[in-house]
Amino acid sequence: MRKTADVKMSSIRVPARTRARIARLAKERGVTHAELVRQAIEQLASPTLWERIAPLVGKSGSGRGGLSSSRAHLEGFGK
Repeated sequence: MRKTADVKMSSIRVPARTRARIARLAKERGVTHAELVRQAIEQLASPTLWERIAPLVGKSGSGRGGLSSSRAHLEGFGK
């Protein structure tokens, strides 16, 4: 449970349809409306899988340059 000292109340206006969705989802998950909204915000704010792996993509090579333009390397490719 959160400490009350680090929690501040926020009010938002939502259409009736959104309120109904919040109520339904909260009931299905067995959480309060406030907890459902907190979870949704945390999920939206967390980095995507791509954002987490992007620093690792393309950082190392095969050590063999020019493979895409090497006729010898491409000989027989696609046959």
